[in-house]
Amino acid sequence: ITDAFNLLARNFFCTTFKKKPSQSLVKYNTKVYVEAIKKYPIDIITHTNYLCFADAAEVAKACADYGTYFEINTKKIHLTEEEWQKVFDTKVNFIVDSDAHSPARVGDISLFEELSKTINFPLDRIHNIGDKHPTFRFAEFKKRL
Repeated sequence: ITDAFNLLARNFFCTTFKKKPSQSLVKYNTKVYVEAIKKYPIDIITHTNYLCFADAAEVAKACADYGTYFEINTKKIHLTEEEWQKVFDTKVNFIVDSDAHSPARVGDISLFEELSKTINFPLDRIHNIGDKHPTFRFAEFKKRL
């Protein structure tokens, strides 16, 4: 019950009432992300800092250490420029995602293109643009089941 309260209710409260999350909540959420990345073969972490507030750089470091991609969401902005820079410093690899919830948005990366004018994304570490193709750990995990 405590975990459910911390993860769901406290984050919901901050989001609903537009309250800045406490440092203890950010620390708790970060730990949840990192422990999940360590324990499970998660391919992509999405929506970092959207409805579940965490230290994006710490989450990205865990992603880099365990081969999990970090999403660049092109529907909503979840991170500040300063947070992006800290994420880039971790050497994590990325996936650009249109986060389409309708057929019309499939492949729409206009927000990424706009953000790229002010944020210097490391294009060589984005694994689903150009001729690069991501490799997913979960597919290998499923073969071993």
